Amino acid sequence: MIGGEGTAIALGATAGINGALGGYRRIYDWGSPTLSGPIGFFLDSTWAAPGTLAGLGYVGLNEATGADYNAALSERKNRYVYTDSRLVPPRAAAETIGFTVAVREGADPNDALIGHETVHAWSQRVLHMGYWTIYGAWWGGGQLAGTLYGYAVGDESPATRGHLWGYFWNPGELLAYGLYNWTPWQHGVQADANRARTGH
Repeated sequence: MIGGEGTAIALGATAGINGALGGYRRIYDWGSPTLSGPIGFFLDSTWAAPGTLAGLGYVGLNEATGADYNAALSERKNRYVYTDSRLVPPRAAAETIGFTVAVREGADPNDALIGHETVHAWSQRVLHMGYWTIYGAWWGGGQLAGTLYGYAVGDESPATRGHLWGYFWNPGELLAYGLYNWTPWQHGVQADANRARTGH
């Protein structure tokens, strides 16, 4: 009973905070003909609430570390977008946690990149923790298997082979690249494959 009440309170608090902040920043597209705003808000307030909480935390971290909130890319887009973020991993142009997209310092927040990251945001909404389970398992398993394979075939940089298998062949990335600009995926795969073999 206590656990159930605690969960209900946590869900209610998350939905309330998200509703208040989302309303203030006009995040949700309530007038969308595809109902993306109402559906997004419903999922964020219920099924995907843990991801919503993580996304709100990422909003706070980006605010605290001086990232720039991009209203033009956020308002009525069902997402938060921050540019010049210091929180993005070194090899990545952007990162998405929950519905919050952070673009690395110096990276161009172009339509293809933001569209790619938005696919990740919606994947997290729809699949809930299943997204991170699939993505994380593939990432870890792919990194390990690719690295071991790289050693077995004599790669100069086996870890790069691990990145190729863990990242570029990850189902979450295949979906996002497939829907928004396949060319960077092709270039990335070729670059990683060459770097694995030659070390350069």
